[in-house]
Amino acid sequence: MRLARASSIVLLLSAPLIQGDAPVRPCPEMGFSCEKTAVVDPATWMPLCVGTRWRYRETYESFTTKSGQHARIRWISTEQVVSQTTCRNGVVTRIDSTPEDVERTYPAGLSADATEWLAGNIARPETIGYLTRGSAIYWFAPRSWAEPCQLLTDQKAAEIDAGTPEFFFPMEDGLMWSDRKREDEDYAMACAAFRGEGGFPNPGDYYWSVRGQDDLDLPWRRVSGAFHLVYGTVGGPGHRWFVRGVGIVKEVSHHAGSYLETSSVLVDFTPGEGCPDAK
Repeated sequence: MRLARASSIVLLLSAPLIQGDAPVRPCPEMGFSCEKTAVVDPATWMPLCVGTRWRYRETYESFTTKSGQHARIRWISTEQVVSQTTCRNGVVTRIDSTPEDVERTYPAGLSADATEWLAGNIARPETIGYLTRGSAIYWFAPRSWAEPCQLLTDQKAAEIDAGTPEFFFPMEDGLMWSDRKREDEDYAMACAAFRGEGGFPNPGDYYWSVRGQDDLDLPWRRVSGAFHLVYGTVGGPGHRWFVRGVGIVKEVSHHAGSYLETSSVLVDFTPGEGCPDAK
């Protein structure tokens, strides 16, 4: 299901994510029908056609020594869609990420192990895998990009559906989504609350939520109405700003309790051939 707020009542939206229409999930105890979020084609929101390219200005800053000094790494990341494969249980997209103009600033006395870890894990080439399934996009890693559908069995698809999507469409203010187990527990709690058995759920940590729309001045250009997505965790929230037809345009996070800050800002965007225009 997916959650959205309406007045003071928590409405539970959507049902298991499947290709095509998903059934409405009933909750008679509430006195009304629980409606699902309309199933839409994510391709009308996220430009994952081959050739799409994003360039981001990235910053990674972390606590590395007891003296309070920080390691800071800055670079430009070019992310490009290089393939899209239609499988029986969804569409698998490969995005290759390449770092450029990497600047590394390390504090004096940084250990060899820490230096090696930062070099091997931050600002390095990597491949990102997405699975488009129903109205959602999930992170997905095939066993082999030569046969990206090989791992996508019915059992694997069910496991993916039980997880937390990276994106869920259509986006709207108040929309919330998380992993299937957490959502089901909140759904059952809401139904019980209508029977007078306890209070309503208050989804927070480990949910994505859409907190309105913002206007942003970016190196790429000024954008209006970017969806502000927040992911709550015990260590602190992560923030994303999403523009329909473009994707992520800004992302920041800060981890409380240990020093770690990351940021990513869009500096250039080129849609692939056949992608819909940005809204």
